[in-house]
Amino acid sequence: MKTELKHTKGKWNVIQPVNQNYLVVKSDDKVLHICEILKGTYTIDKTEAEANAKLIAAAPEMLKYCIAAYTVLRDNKKFIPEDKQQTLSLFMESMERVIKKATE
Repeated sequence: MKTELKHTKGKWNVIQPVNQNYLVVKSDDKVLHICEILKGTYTIDKTEAEANAKLIAAAPEMLKYCIAAYTVLRDNKKFIPEDKQQTLSLFMESMERVIKKATE
């Protein structure tokens, strides 16, 4: 599986602008905001908004490690015992779906 990463590069961080009711997810490599998340308004509270922002900020790193794990499993599948192959295949299919969801 070949993937092309098109998202904003760099480490993503969550910042809280001074005296504002939202959180910003931004990249170290770019000045622009990746997204803004309102907190304590509408239907989600401050805790949920902060958790959402942290999850979004971690997404590039999680994708990187998901691709790495998929590659290691694919390249070493022959070393997995036969009775575990079906479970491994189902797991790898799920990983491939998630990777495609994030990259296509």
